[in-house]
Amino acid sequence: MQKENLVEISGTVETVVYKNEETGFCVLDLDIGGELVCAVGAMGAVEAGEELELTGYYETHSVHGTQFRVQMCE
Repeated sequence: MQKENLVEISGTVETVVYKNEETGFCVLDLDIGGELVCAVGAMGAVEAGEELELTGYYETHSVHGTQFRVQMCE
C-alpha cells in the first residue's frame, strides 16, 4: 500500500470483537461521530471506551464487507 493511499481516522472503541493477546491483532468497532467502522489489524491491548487514532486504508473483505485495515495505531 502506497503512503498517499493511507487515511487517518479517529474515534472511540465501541466493541472489541476479537483480540489475540500474543500478536496484538484486533477486530473492533470504532465509533466515528456516530458511525461504526470495523477496524482490523495490530493495535495492541485496546479496550472498549478508548480513543484511537488510526492510519490505514479501507478494503472490502469477501465475507465481512468493508473494513479499515490498520497500518498504525495511536
